[in-house]
Amino acid sequence: MAKPEIKPRTLPGFQDFLPARASGRQRMLDTIRRVYELHGFAPLDTPALEYEEVLTGQLESDKEIFRFRDQDDRHVALRFDLTVPLARVVGEHGQDVPRPFRRYHMAKVWREDKPKPGRFREFMQCDVDIVGVPSVQGDIEILSVMLETLSALGLQRFQVRINHRQLLTAMIERAGVDAALTDDVLRTLDKIERLGWDTVVKLLSNAPADKLEGIDAIPLGLARESVEQLRGFIEIGGDPAQVLESLRAYFGDFAGAQRGIDDLQAIHDALVDQGVPAETWRFDLSIARGL
Repeated sequence: MAKPEIKPRTLPGFQDFLPARASGRQRMLDTIRRVYELHGFAPLDTPALEYEEVLTGQLESDKEIFRFRDQDDRHVALRFDLTVPLARVVGEHGQDVPRPFRRYHMAKVWREDKPKPGRFREFMQCDVDIVGVPSVQGDIEILSVMLETLSALGLQRFQVRINHRQLLTAMIERAGVDAALTDDVLRTLDKIERLGWDTVVKLLSNAPADKLEGIDAIPLGLARESVEQLRGFIEIGGDPAQVLESLRAYFGDFAGAQRGIDDLQAIHDALVDQGVPAETWRFDLSIARGL
């Protein structure tokens, strides 16, 4: 009996790179690697497959992870980013990892979500990180590398947007919101660009039982006064110097925000001293994703 014909095809969210595209991507990766190494970062490579518990231990939701059981019945999973493997390397190898640890990692990662336009289930990340520098100087160096890399790639129009987690936490505390809701508030604020402020206000202020049709999120039931204070922070804008001035006016002598403001001031001063074009970076207090 003849075997059924197998149609050659790729899985949704995956793609082939034929020579022309592969060559272009390789030139791009070579440029990124060159900038990283000029700044003294060393390469790191880690396995694509990790113990599942290592990848998921700190996640509230792990629906996007490809997971398997190997032949020895171990629970394993494909890495979904390059940051968790970095943390695992530092934790596992301890004193064998120098401090500060300046590493770059350029490799594929995988996420098991439904593919959307412009999004894939297998894609490249080009990470650069410094471990062991507790001051803002590490952040300044990473930002400088990012800006230089984008310029080296020949991009004519780009902008790096910068926020500070401590300012977000201070914003929530100043607004009188229960600290236990911090992550929920940040996840909701992250939807502003996609849903618009009017919808986000409803997600913040509606009672939990008063869900919005077509939106998979539970409203938080915050007081209207708290929501307006959050909005006052998010809508602070202008050039970096203006944002810093507005932040000082918004927080006044509120101690919880001082380090965040000082760090942004240090970033501002460093990028200005380096002559980084003003149009390529700004402070954006609406950024909550990934922080």
